[in-house]
Amino acid sequence: MNFPVWRRQIHATLVGFNLFGYVDGTTKEPAKFTDPAQTSINPAHLAWYHQDQVIVSALLGSCTDTIQPLISSATTSHDAWQHFVANYVSASRGRIISLKAKLTRNPRGSRSITTYLNDMRAIADDLALAQCPVPDEGLIVYVLTQLGEDYSSITSAIRVHEKPLSFGELADVLTDHERQLTDTDALHQSFFTTNVTQRTSSLPRRNHQSNTNRRARNNNNHYGSNRQQGEHNRSANSMTRASPPWTFDSGASHHVTPSLAPLQTFAEYSGSDEIRLGDGNSLQISHIGQSVIPTPSNVLILDNVLRVPQLHTNLVSISQLCKTNHVSVEFFDSHFLVKELRTGIPLLRGVNINGVYFGPVASHPTVHATQLACLS
Repeated sequence: MNFPVWRRQIHATLVGFNLFGYVDGTTKEPAKFTDPAQTSINPAHLAWYHQDQVIVSALLGSCTDTIQPLISSATTSHDAWQHFVANYVSASRGRIISLKAKLTRNPRGSRSITTYLNDMRAIADDLALAQCPVPDEGLIVYVLTQLGEDYSSITSAIRVHEKPLSFGELADVLTDHERQLTDTDALHQSFFTTNVTQRTSSLPRRNHQSNTNRRARNNNNHYGSNRQQGEHNRSANSMTRASPPWTFDSGASHHVTPSLAPLQTFAEYSGSDEIRLGDGNSLQISHIGQSVIPTPSNVLILDNVLRVPQLHTNLVSISQLCKTNHVSVEFFDSHFLVKELRTGIPLLRGVNINGVYFGPVASHPTVHATQLACLS
């Protein structure tokens, strides 16, 4: 018998009928007689007695055959209730201790956020049934301390958050963060698969390339011509495929893209400015426009994005991003976080692949092999 659940059900039923006073003793038994000679029966006592025996019968009917002997000798519903409490309160205390221990030693492991939060809520509900409720703030602490390293940034942000979160709000935040982690893992896997494909597809041509290089050693001009032709083909191939993900660059002064696809609005650029690369070369600007990067709670606005067709990657200027959106960017060895400047709450999570920080891909995470050759 689950005594806390049973007691809660009986309590709710009797309160609903305004009869719980019979069980807890607050509805006192009236005098049996109205005169000192005890010859006149008190009608109030008779009514009380009839009602009390109905409750005793209901308590007996709600118990199993093995439990009924515990209260079969009780003369009133209050006595029956006290027998229950005396026999089961020690067991309930043991269950409370066990549930509290489980709440403090229940790491998330490989469970999804939804499954994990449901499990933690179930333990808290059992404690509430055992008359030992856990407030939302306490339950949130138990959850945050057992999420794992992937959620350390969320934990830090919530600790300094001015307004306390409800358990439902915490579930929304953690679910969004889990989705970002999933997108990042998918992007990482996409790059890994592409690298393997690139190495595999180049193996059959190794002997031919080796022979070509040996023939080119005695003709520098011819070798240079071959190299330029190869880079031209690579660039043309890049432009015919899907746009690469945004690369977050602390050294870029402007947002740049080789394609019009990421731009929501744009116009032809008629100015004389050019993009100057680190090697001294300059690239022409064909358009200027605006783009956005979606986040779970909002969007990051990219103003004055320059379209440079000769470029091979999308670049986000960290300084322009922070200035426009009032955010900060924190870099780690395997990822980076874009955080709201005022509250420190993470808005976006990216990934570090081969020393380059990429933002998440919202719609098509496929990255082609020739693009990787340019970035690595």
